Amino acid sequence: MTLITTIYVMKKCLYLFITIIVLSACSHKKDVQVERFANVKYVSITDSIYSYLPGRFFYQNKKIYWEDPMGSINFMHMIDAVTGKELYRFANKGEGPDEFTIYFPSMLPQGGMCIRNRGRHMAILYKPSADTLKATKVSFFGNGNYTSATVINDTSIVYLYPMEPLPFRFQRKNHSIRFGHWPVDEMVTNGDVYYQGDLLYNKDRKVLIYNTRCLPYMAIYDMSNDKFKLLKELKTPFDYRRDRGELRVSRSTAFGAIQISMTKDYIVALQCDKLNEEEVTIDSEPKDSYRMPHAVFVYDYDLNLVKIYNFPFKLLRIAGDLKSNDVYLIAMKPEYEIIKFKI
Repeated sequence: MTLITTIYVMKKCLYLFITIIVLSACSHKKDVQVERFANVKYVSITDSIYSYLPGRFFYQNKKIYWEDPMGSINFMHMIDAVTGKELYRFANKGEGPDEFTIYFPSMLPQGGMCIRNRGRHMAILYKPSADTLKATKVSFFGNGNYTSATVINDTSIVYLYPMEPLPFRFQRKNHSIRFGHWPVDEMVTNGDVYYQGDLLYNKDRKVLIYNTRCLPYMAIYDMSNDKFKLLKELKTPFDYRRDRGELRVSRSTAFGAIQISMTKDYIVALQCDKLNEEEVTIDSEPKDSYRMPHAVFVYDYDLNLVKIYNFPFKLLRIAGDLKSNDVYLIAMKPEYEIIKFKI
């Protein structure tokens, strides 16, 4: 055998070896074992949630925030997560200078809550300090038909625009950057139907999480150093077609996560576990608008499903602690109750 032939054979063997290693690694990654838990141990924080249907729900620094969307005066509530005692009620609806019409609450990564009013540049930052809640009016640039917003810091915000060619706009004062990918590659004219969802920012990991409720889709973006880079998509296949620019999705398509949040090590989602409950689809959802999941799905930050927690009652809202792996839920038992469990 000549030297050239020997080198050629060695190269072929090396390529084959590398291919086998890569394929083995890929197959190993796909074989993530999902742990299932029933009879989950939890503690009750409070059973005094008086609302027809509690809205948005957050946790931060031993405080729970929940929205009463039917209220007009002091529609946001803050609760001590240890004692269950209500600390403050704040924020009013209306046309006044410090009131909100179409609004988007978001936690401030540095502490407190920002409520952004669409149609105006106005936002109010609510920051708890000792025994007071300080409210500061600020301006955030960026407007239009966004349907969600998440605050990066006191001067920066990311908006979700379901009807635009690119989904997200990062806005810092009067400087903006468009970025992102849609669940379906083609541009559609009815994105407001299918592309609305959760938009969350994790300042410790410097990632942005996007989740659509009407489609089984989740994505994670690197936000460090203003990179705005797509890291991973969780894209469950579904049947669809485009008709005159509109997205037409099969009526049997299962919904994705109803709502998501984050903990220190995980992304947590309210989602139907089809092994234990009836799956909610586009076709079934209008028949029962109060159909809620009984399960919490737990994903790692590579969007691998790793755990499923099944509860014997309906779950309405979810909020995670970014400093630990505690998860808070608004459950129907049958009255609304805030509970906590640990992953």
